[in-house]
Amino acid sequence: MKKKEIVLVYPPISPGNKPFYSMPPLGVTFLATMLKPLGQDPAVIDAEHEGLDVNTVVQRVTAFAPHVVGISVMTPVYATALKIASGIKKASKGIIICLGGSHVSATVAETFKHSPDVDYLFLGESEKSFFDFCKNGYKASDSIDGIVYRGTAEPVIKPKKQFIECLDNLPYPDFGLIDKFKIGSYRIPYSNKAVFLPMMAGRGCPHKCLFCSVHTIHGKNLRMRSPANVLEEIKQLNEKFKAAYIVFKDSSLTADRLWLEQFCALLKESKLRINWRCNARPDEVGPHVLKMMKDAGCHLITYGLESGSDRILVEINKGNTVEDNKKAVFLTHKAGILAHCIYIIGSPSESIESINDTIRLAARVNSLFAQFCKGIAYPGNGFYDWGIKHNVLKDRFWYVNERPVFKESFVIDPNIGGGLSLDGIDQEAWIRRATLRYYLRPKYFFRFISTCFMNPYLLFNAVLVISSVVTWIKKKKIICG
Repeated sequence: MKKKEIVLVYPPISPGNKPFYSMPPLGVTFLATMLKPLGQDPAVIDAEHEGLDVNTVVQRVTAFAPHVVGISVMTPVYATALKIASGIKKASKGIIICLGGSHVSATVAETFKHSPDVDYLFLGESEKSFFDFCKNGYKASDSIDGIVYRGTAEPVIKPKKQFIECLDNLPYPDFGLIDKFKIGSYRIPYSNKAVFLPMMAGRGCPHKCLFCSVHTIHGKNLRMRSPANVLEEIKQLNEKFKAAYIVFKDSSLTADRLWLEQFCALLKESKLRINWRCNARPDEVGPHVLKMMKDAGCHLITYGLESGSDRILVEINKGNTVEDNKKAVFLTHKAGILAHCIYIIGSPSESIESINDTIRLAARVNSLFAQFCKGIAYPGNGFYDWGIKHNVLKDRFWYVNERPVFKESFVIDPNIGGGLSLDGIDQEAWIRRATLRYYLRPKYFFRFISTCFMNPYLLFNAVLVISSVVTWIKKKKIICG
């Protein structure tokens, strides 16, 4: 195997289990692409997509004989990332191990207490700081911000001071740097094209949702790439990889109305045969916006509706109402765009009544895909702070201990840990119950079948997922009630 000076790892959420759905990782691919001007040819290992266990990840990494290894860390993979770091150090003590990502950005130097194997931590957007670190011979310097390393007595912390203002200056991520990359092996639910790739049109989110921690990486100020820059990347992905479907990973692509209008106009004028999906806030869409998006090829919009209770929506700082949510999904369907709605079960002060309100809202809007998620206290989000303050987060370091996660289903498994201990509410049981109630309704069945007739590839996906659903039900021993 060809030696690689730098190897970047996207860890598995559930080591050894290949997920049914996955997409190429953007963050580590950005980092790898940034290093190419230094003459580097980094390798990216997408261990999540490949379903690798920890030992296999370590073997794959060390086979490249790297000098530096970077590991992307979200909270659910933290324990696994530390195991990977430990395995790499045991195999070769001289390898420099760096961690970055949302978890590290939220907890800063805490990782050094949990692992003796990690050498450097990178905070926030790391493209420039990691580039400067590598250019400086894999050492910190006074000019590099957003970096943490071990000092003589205490960690040396250099806070993140600046975000990348002109995103057009960033290179387009080169997915060809992913080791064993096969674009056709990735799969997402409810796509109408087989070949897709992810991208981001901007960074930052000005909203203050209590459950979200995206600001720990990209900050709270919205920064958008120019519409022309985004369109050019789409063209290149289409030409190089034959990607006919784009997944925008932005927190909300509809946050800047003027930008969206310019982008949709350019994409429509380009005549590219491209479809795309995005995230959006219900209070940022209306008939004009949705028609414009549909005309530009928008196929699906993901909305975080979160709850069917206005009381809960106010509590989590969502900034919209249940009526806003209903209206947005109704208008989306009317415009001919599919909707994917996400709901949280287990928000602070959740009650049985508010959970049932949420289930009723989901049934009423009847989106093609409904996802019921556990309210998780991630370091850096408001749930975490609220849980500690009110003594309902029983283990504030829950993420240090690895917890098995079942990854063979079409939904994110609720057994991820980090939930708030709310009196009388078994979040995991309610999530399973809500999921089955939703998908076993005749009204949903008719919507699904009618959509499949218009989208043969969607029907193909449905056939593939049936065995996964059956396995999930058997594994959980679910009782409908």
